[in-house]
Amino acid sequence: MPDPNNCLIHEHKVCFQFICKAGNTTVKRLLVDLLCNEDEKERVFNSPNIKWKYCDKNSIPNDYLVIGFCRNPQERLVSCWRDKVNGKHFRPFIKRHGIPYKLPFENFIKTICKIEDKNGDQHFRSQVYDLNLKRLDTLVKLESFEEDWEKVRKLIFKHCNIVYPKIGKPQNISKKEVVNVSKEIRELIEKRYEADYRLLQYK
Repeated sequence: MPDPNNCLIHEHKVCFQFICKAGNTTVKRLLVDLLCNEDEKERVFNSPNIKWKYCDKNSIPNDYLVIGFCRNPQERLVSCWRDKVNGKHFRPFIKRHGIPYKLPFENFIKTICKIEDKNGDQHFRSQVYDLNLKRLDTLVKLESFEEDWEKVRKLIFKHCNIVYPKIGKPQNISKKEVVNVSKEIRELIEKRYEADYRLLQYK
């Protein structure tokens, strides 16, 4: 996964500020379908620099339309734990942070809440750490994904006269193991991700 995860579509002058576990893969699949012919699609998805570039959040050109993505902080962490700790994509976590496979959710939260954003993995660091809020033209929330995406389509058409495809709600393909979040852990999440709750307007 690119880090930083700010995708520049130069031919449209559009920047997508992607947040992991907030529709990132769904929208990149759409971009591949939009920008590639059938022979290119899988190759470009695995090596996207062929069709788009990545940049630091403070290096987005001034004349680009900027679209950000976000998700309820607690739900994002549950999804991260299911996929990266309790699922099949756990190796990067072991390598970067020593977070063991199948670590219980409560222990996962206690571990990552001790890691500062500057040292954290992009799948669990604060969303506002990766978003350039001053540059955003609009924000797509996973909770209202299809409705927000329709607004994005209108903005892009007005900006560059390109019709982007419709999109469905992202599918969470990670194992749906039930997670019961205790009051203690919820309070820990709310304290650690206070800026996400406040600036992205989540309760």
